[in-house]
Amino acid sequence: MNQPLFFPTRPIGDRRNLTQLLLDILEDPLPGRQVFAYEPLLGYEFEKPMSLEEIYGQLKVDSIPEPVFDSLTGQTVMKIVDVQINLDDVTRLLVKEKWFFDKRYSTFQVRIIGLCPIRIYPRTIKDPVTNEDVPTGDISKTQLFWVYYPEIRYYLSKQEVFNPNNDAQRISFDDLFNQRRFSSYIFKISNVYDDRSVTDYATGMDAMFEAESIKNWLFEFEHDLWEY
Repeated sequence: MNQPLFFPTRPIGDRRNLTQLLLDILEDPLPGRQVFAYEPLLGYEFEKPMSLEEIYGQLKVDSIPEPVFDSLTGQTVMKIVDVQINLDDVTRLLVKEKWFFDKRYSTFQVRIIGLCPIRIYPRTIKDPVTNEDVPTGDISKTQLFWVYYPEIRYYLSKQEVFNPNNDAQRISFDDLFNQRRFSSYIFKISNVYDDRSVTDYATGMDAMFEAESIKNWLFEFEHDLWEY
């Protein structure tokens, strides 16, 4: 269900995956529609801006050197003229939402606040003899950056995404999120315990059961607002 967010890993025509779209927006925003990336600080996701260089430093980047003629020296030198960003490791996405009950329309509503791509890759260490990266068997998870959803909503509404149910009728990324055409589980809910996440007090299947319990609590909250 979440494959339209991940594929294509390389741009195909006008199709891009979500992370590539966000990077393109940050690199070349439209006039009057500035977008900022923010550091993934716990509880302060939209306070400290990040530069593109900091974001690229957390991604696996393949630099392609090519010979370039230098007109000043009259010599041919090797320069980096093309940089290929590897997004195959960006396989998770944090979505920050605000749930509220609209008393005017008597409906339970949700507003998306921000998005954060996560890179998941094998953890490695340097071999002191060969100086090569050796896998440790552990997995590293790096939150790349946060974007404020209202700032990027215009761009998401203009970018079509593949519709697995009907290839002739494309939808936008904004439609995908607001129509909730994605599969997810709850990672954290605002709470009195310093906004701790579910994984701080539950692991494995217990964490998944806790996430389902929070979903059920939201359902019951809406249900109990009505009288039959």
